[in-house]
Amino acid sequence: MKKTYIRDTNGNLWGRPGMGRESKYLLTGLGRCACCGSNITMLGGRSGVPGKRKPTYYYGCSYHRNRGQTVCTNDHKEQLDVLDSAVLEAIEQQILTPEAVTYTVEKALEIVQEQLRSDPDQIPRLQAEQAKLRAELDRFMTLIATGKAPDAILEQITQREERIKHLDTELERLGTAGTGNELDHIRLRKALEGRIGRFKELVCSDVPLARQALRKLLVEPIEFRPVVLNGRKTYSFEGKTRIGALLDPGYIAMASPRGVEPLCEGI
Repeated sequence: MKKTYIRDTNGNLWGRPGMGRESKYLLTGLGRCACCGSNITMLGGRSGVPGKRKPTYYYGCSYHRNRGQTVCTNDHKEQLDVLDSAVLEAIEQQILTPEAVTYTVEKALEIVQEQLRSDPDQIPRLQAEQAKLRAELDRFMTLIATGKAPDAILEQITQREERIKHLDTELERLGTAGTGNELDHIRLRKALEGRIGRFKELVCSDVPLARQALRKLLVEPIEFRPVVLNGRKTYSFEGKTRIGALLDPGYIAMASPRGVEPLCEGI
């Protein structure tokens, strides 16, 4: 779990690992049936002539599979790779656009600057906490050197080191965005754009990492509705995303342009 969970370039987790293993299928648990509200899940099957049948994987409504037509009328199954590709393509073309990225970065700068205006003592307060923690670490190291350290001291050291790292990140964010220096803002903008750019790489990587990236991006599960397009039964899908959640914790839940960005597509 720890090896596959998303980390940034500094090794910090983007989120908390789940209690179980990640699904092998991209949209399982991240999509729901528009007809009954249950999960869209992987439905296995076999295709080909007798004696040469091969496994074929589809997405479909879990309620229809388990409880039948009387519970949910959605009997459509779509090939797994077709639906995966359609969702990822829609996200890249409709959500992760240069305009949306620019808006989110500018909004991030505005939020930080407003935080500093409403709480001008925030940076000195964080610096004071940081200095206190460093002093405590120095005392702990002295105890260890003299052989008087309690058994639990290593845990105490780890907690303080983690907090200092968090304060370093927060102070850098506040200091850079609050300076009003255009060069600093350009650097911050590039850093944030780089993180969003990494998301594009993640969604094309191994399924466990792609699922974690999608989980941060989606406000709620994508809704899949069976439709007929060009004489063929297929799925249309719709969902809501927030690309601000892909930035660091200080920016979580900031929306892209027009608030929460809709994801709509038919395949």
